[in-house]
Amino acid sequence: MPLAALVALATVACAVSLAASGLGTILAAAAKNPEQGNAIGGIVALAMGVLGGAFVNIGVFPEVIKPLTRLTINYWGTDAFTRLSQNQTDIGTNLLALLGIGVVCFSIGLVVFNRRLNV
Repeated sequence: MPLAALVALATVACAVSLAASGLGTILAAAAKNPEQGNAIGGIVALAMGVLGGAFVNIGVFPEVIKPLTRLTINYWGTDAFTRLSQNQTDIGTNLLALLGIGVVCFSIGLVVFNRRLNV
């Protein structure tokens, strides 16, 4: 495997991790206790999995729901990994979406944490 492919793979993995961590920050900030965080986290993960195409092909969704798939980490991550597996290197949009989701989620989580702590 060429070095460029390994770098692209590692970059996508880091971007997905950043986006997922950002979402986790929001969930942790919003939850009042660990049990509530586990319940909400499970629901959000399941919803993202369904909408993002982890369980079924998103082509079967009605046209009304298809735009919602692009709001999930699963969609952008799966699409980036799929493109890399097919030797396509045009993953810039995927990386920008994942990084954007991560930054926005971390920012929202930070604001919520600060409000809860009255900082």
